[in-house]
Amino acid sequence: MLSHAKSQTDKRLAMADQYFAAGDYFTAAGLYGQFLHPPVKPKYHSDFPLNVKRSTDGRIGNYQSKTDILFKQAESYRLANYWDEASTLYKECFEKDSLKYTSALYWVAVCQRNIGDYSSAEESLNHFFNNYGTGNEYYNAAEKEKQTIQFIKTQLLKPDSVLYHVQKIHTAIGDKGVFAPIAVNDNQYLLTSTQTDSIAANINPHHNRLFSSMMASDGLQNVEPIHIESIDSSFNQGAASVSPDGQHLYFTQWKKENGQTISSIYYSNKTDNGWSKPQLLTSVNQQGHNSKQPFCSADGKYLFFASDRTGGKGGFDIWYAPLLTDGTTGEAINAGTVNSPANEQAPFYHLGSGTLVFASDRMPTMGGYDLFSSKGNISEWKSPENMGYPVNSSRDDVYFFATENKNLLSNAIVSSDRGSECCLSTYTVTKTPKKKMITGIVLD
Repeated sequence: MLSHAKSQTDKRLAMADQYFAAGDYFTAAGLYGQFLHPPVKPKYHSDFPLNVKRSTDGRIGNYQSKTDILFKQAESYRLANYWDEASTLYKECFEKDSLKYTSALYWVAVCQRNIGDYSSAEESLNHFFNNYGTGNEYYNAAEKEKQTIQFIKTQLLKPDSVLYHVQKIHTAIGDKGVFAPIAVNDNQYLLTSTQTDSIAANINPHHNRLFSSMMASDGLQNVEPIHIESIDSSFNQGAASVSPDGQHLYFTQWKKENGQTISSIYYSNKTDNGWSKPQLLTSVNQQGHNSKQPFCSADGKYLFFASDRTGGKGGFDIWYAPLLTDGTTGEAINAGTVNSPANEQAPFYHLGSGTLVFASDRMPTMGGYDLFSSKGNISEWKSPENMGYPVNSSRDDVYFFATENKNLLSNAIVSSDRGSECCLSTYTVTKTPKKKMITGIVLD
């Protein structure tokens, strides 16, 4: 029955579904659009009857209506972080059938918040609350979204925000899809970038790869791919860290299978030409679970990482493991109080200030993932705090880095998709120290 349904589906629609399943949401959105708004074909007239092969053009297969396909296109744009396009399509779905597409109104508010239109987002949420009760499956999510907007408003009124300066870092390979830079030495950095390297049908052509780059006054220049022996190009590689002695490279490899992202941490040893064939870091990876985003502490003692392995508080947690001289690690230990039932990812430990910085989608949040910080060390961490605006934005703010010989925010680097961008880009964040005013009388 399923194969018959597929045979009765327009090829553009079937291909869109395949790209959606592969995680290439932007391509999927375009294909859904091609199906919904096909070009007008010229009509040919003939005096003779022709035996024309049956076409599947316009057939919707397992979809109940074209509005269902419109909603899938909206989902595709949202998952690709094209918020304006998604908002317009969600509105259209809701206007066509407000009973069936109640979730579309919630997603409209999420899109409006992401593009910084907070007043419209509040209006959409109030409309949602006025028309749908607590029994609606999106009611709790809408409540959290309302709290998010309220938190954003308080953050935008912070008086010390004038002390911050945020600026995008430009790179020689473009600004979009360039993220997670981390210093290897004084001005050499490792970074992750999204590249197009596949043209095979139904396969996501965009993969993340590791690059090295030099930090200059005008941004990250001389960007070169990292050479890793026998690398599997079907995987994504990224979010890397190098041991302080420069002998071991730790990085994440991941791919999407059956709609799920599977990720593991690997390590390579330094060679004359680059890095050796990757080996699975067995002590931090757990069968049936994900581990990712490794970070080596500056003293070479610990490897921090994120994992959804058993023994955590829920979702992804921050874990650490003692680093051994051969590049492997000891047993992984949960970081404890910094974790929550939500997701904690992308750990960075600033040894100089004793601060652990990580990304989380816990509350309070300005939206998506925010950066949180916790003072302490391996034995004890203080309760994490949201780093606030403008370190965080109403979008995703994830990978954080700061050099060890400076204060945490004297010249930090953040990966974010803030603004109108669809993908993660890299920003510097600096904070000027507060001026201290002293009043009194000089007697001598």
